[in-house]
Amino acid sequence: MAITRETLQRLSFLRRGEVLIGFVHLAAGIIVAREGFLKLQELWLQLQPYLPLSLQAQISEKILTSLPTILKTFVTVVGSICAVLVGLLWIFSGLYNMVQRREDLPGAPYLGQPELVAEWLGSGKPVYVPHHGWFAPVLAKVWPKLRFVSPVSREVISEVLRSLGKIALIWLLIALIVYFLGLVPDLLRKYAQVRIHFLIPSAAPLYALLGLLAFFNCLIALSLVPLKRREFSRGYEAMHVRGKGEAELFFTLLEESCRLLDRLPASEKRTVRLEQADAPLTKATLIESSPESVRALARPAAYMCLPVAFLLLTMGFSRLIHFARPVFPMSYAEFLSYHALDYVLEVAFAVGLIAAGAYFLEWARRLFDIRVFRSALVFCRIQPATVPETSATGADTGSGTFSATPAGRWKISQGVGERFAIWATAPQSTGEFRMELFWADALSESAGTAEPRSLFDLQISEALDTSMRYIIELPFASCFQRTSFEERGAPKDVSPSLVSPGV
Repeated sequence: MAITRETLQRLSFLRRGEVLIGFVHLAAGIIVAREGFLKLQELWLQLQPYLPLSLQAQISEKILTSLPTILKTFVTVVGSICAVLVGLLWIFSGLYNMVQRREDLPGAPYLGQPELVAEWLGSGKPVYVPHHGWFAPVLAKVWPKLRFVSPVSREVISEVLRSLGKIALIWLLIALIVYFLGLVPDLLRKYAQVRIHFLIPSAAPLYALLGLLAFFNCLIALSLVPLKRREFSRGYEAMHVRGKGEAELFFTLLEESCRLLDRLPASEKRTVRLEQADAPLTKATLIESSPESVRALARPAAYMCLPVAFLLLTMGFSRLIHFARPVFPMSYAEFLSYHALDYVLEVAFAVGLIAAGAYFLEWARRLFDIRVFRSALVFCRIQPATVPETSATGADTGSGTFSATPAGRWKISQGVGERFAIWATAPQSTGEFRMELFWADALSESAGTAEPRSLFDLQISEALDTSMRYIIELPFASCFQRTSFEERGAPKDVSPSLVSPGV
C-alpha cells in the first residue's frame, strides 16, 4: 500500500484535469492539423495543371453534371481548412495547459449546509436526500444505494439525466424530420401538382451516435453510485457541566482546543455557531479541522472520457477531410433525387462526431473538478439544565443520553446570545447545562474551487477518538485568577516559548 501511495504521489499530474485535457487537445490537434494540411497540399497539386482557370464552352452544363465532384471538393476544402485552424488552436491551447507553471492545488472551499452537517453528525444518518426535492427520496426508495450518493455526485447524476432527456429529444427530432421528408413528395403532388422524388437515406448513423452518447452517460452516472452500503460511525460523549460561565465561553475554549486536530496549517477558523429554530436557548457549535485533499486520482469516468473524446474528434475531422461519396458525372436532377440527402447526412454525422468529442471533454473537465477532502468534525450541543429533556430519536448514543438533534431544526446563530448578555451583567453567578459531544473523521467533496464542500462519509478512528478524550478535558482544566502587580512584583524579562502539543 505504501508503494502504491508513493507511486500515485509521483504521478500527481494524473489528477490535474487541465493537463490531461491539454494532452488530448495537443494530440488531436497534431493529427487533425496534419491531415488537413496534407489534404490541402494534395488538392493544390491536383489543381495546379488547370491554372490559370479559364471559362470553357458549355461551362454551365458541365457544372450541372459535376455537382457531386464540386460538392465533394467543397466539403473537403472547407473541412481541411477548419481542421488546420482548429488543430493549430488545440495544439497551442494544449501546450499552454501542459507547460504552464503549476501551483499547488487550491485550498479547500468552505463546508456547505452546516445545519444539515450538524444534523447528520448528531443522528449518524445521512440527511441530504429529504432536502433535495421530492424526486430524490422517491428514487432512493426504488434504489436504496442512492441514499448514500453524495450531494455533488447527485448533482452530476441529475445533469446526466438532463443530458439523456436532451438526447431523447434530438432522437425524436431526427425521427420527425425523416418522417416528414417522406411525406413531402406526396404533399407536393397533392397540393402543388409537382412531381418530385428523392431518396431518403437511413438515419442509423445518427441514431448510433446518440446511442453511444446515452450509453456513456449511463456509465458516468453508474460510476458515481457506491457499490456497497455505507456504514456511518462517530464518537459520542455526554455530561453535565457546572461552573461560572456560559455556553459561548465554553464553545470558545472547546474550539481553541480542537485546533490541536489540525494536520495542516489552518488558514482560517472553521467553526459555525448554531441554535435550534424552535428552542433558541439550545446552542451548538460545529468545528472542523483544516481539510486536506486525499484523492490521488480522479473519478474513473473522467479518464474514460479522454480516449473517447480523442477518437470522436479525430474521426469527425477525418470524415470531413476524406469526404467519400459518389463523384461520377450525373445530371443535377439525378443528384438531387438520389444523393443530395446522403451528402447532407454524411456532413451532419461528421459534425456530430466532433460535437460529441467536445461534449465528452467537457464531461471530463467536470469530473476532474470534483475533489475529495478529509477533516475531523466535532459537534457540541449544549442545553440549559432548566429545559426538560426529551426522548432520543434516531441516535444510538447509549443509555443516559440527552435529546437527539431534531431533524432539520438547526439554524446559524447570529450575534450574541441573550443568556450570555445576561450572564455578563453578573459573571460571578454559577450555572449548569447539559452537553453532548459528537466527533468523526469526515470525507467531503466539492465540484470546483468556488463550490462549497458537501459531506458524504463519517467514520470514527482510533487516533481521533484518543485525541478527543484528551481535548474534552482541556476546557475543564482552564482556570484563571486575577492578581495585582503589587502582589506578584513587577514583571521581569521573560522570553515566552510557544508549545504546540501533539495530541
